[in-house]
Amino acid sequence: MKILIFFLFVLISDSFEFNGLKKPDLHCFRLYANGRFCDRKNILKKISLVTFSSSWIAAKDLNSAFADSTGKFSSKATATRRYLPRIKNASEKFDLLKDEIEKENWGAIENFANEILPDAKPALELYGSAQKRGEYPDANSKKFVSLAKEFESNVVLMSKAAKANEKEKVREFYSKAEDSLKQYFLNGDI
Repeated sequence: MKILIFFLFVLISDSFEFNGLKKPDLHCFRLYANGRFCDRKNILKKISLVTFSSSWIAAKDLNSAFADSTGKFSSKATATRRYLPRIKNASEKFDLLKDEIEKENWGAIENFANEILPDAKPALELYGSAQKRGEYPDANSKKFVSLAKEFESNVVLMSKAAKANEKEKVREFYSKAEDSLKQYFLNGDI
């Protein structure tokens, strides 16, 4: 970049001479510069060229500011790479809860609700919101987000029922959460 700026500096100074040496005279808006007639039009063209070039260089360096983020501007490919492994991990651990419910191991349900769900919830919602077909959320991405919230609320209710030692309610909320997760996967062809 320094070389390009030097090149532009030399380009500006090519029409000015002082004692045989090329020397820039950017404040040459006078009619005479260094004993010679100064062409205002030429100077304005060169200043415009430098301004345009420096703007172009600055804009070129700003491309990194448009990198993929985790939120609103995530692409489907980035969302798949970032969130799908966490979603699949949570799904596998959720499937293991069915056996724990039959054994009445309420600690496993508490563990899922307190440790695994907090990591899976944002992944489910962000993956779902990235499935939109434009800049704004559409029906498909809204459905993903609502299914993720439904899954989360059913897991929280299942955890509360497990604390109260209500096996039938735990089964009911597990079944609802399982249906929400299945719909989530079917909706996204995961």
